Amino acid sequence: MNRKLLKCLGVGALFMVSVAVAFPVWAGTSKSENLKVFLEGVDSRGCLTNCGGQSVCFNTCVNTCTGKFCGSVRGCVQNCSGCNQCYSDVNLFCGQVCVSCSQYTVSRCGSACYTACGTVGGGSGPSE
Repeated sequence: MNRKLLKCLGVGALFMVSVAVAFPVWAGTSKSENLKVFLEGVDSRGCLTNCGGQSVCFNTCVNTCTGKFCGSVRGCVQNCSGCNQCYSDVNLFCGQVCVSCSQYTVSRCGSACYTACGTVGGGSGPSE
């Protein structure tokens, strides 16, 4: 792995630890929920695109009092840029989900990881 991807993954891990401390979804009653996410592909310029993407199920625990959640999902997408890519604060959810913070990484070979925190029931993700 190159240093840029390792740095990005390190920032992602630090991001999740800080969110876990400041954003307690486990406080109160919670329920397991499956949210639909569309992991977007990457075009030759490094921009996100619907082409080469993958629809996946984002399994998370949602606080029933606040609607807040945190979670992560992995998948495989097409990356035409030939470079590792890292995107922050992108909403890849399909439906009524408001993302407060997120990180989406796509490796050179197309391995994708999406980590997000937010609230179920507000905002909207991409439409298909």
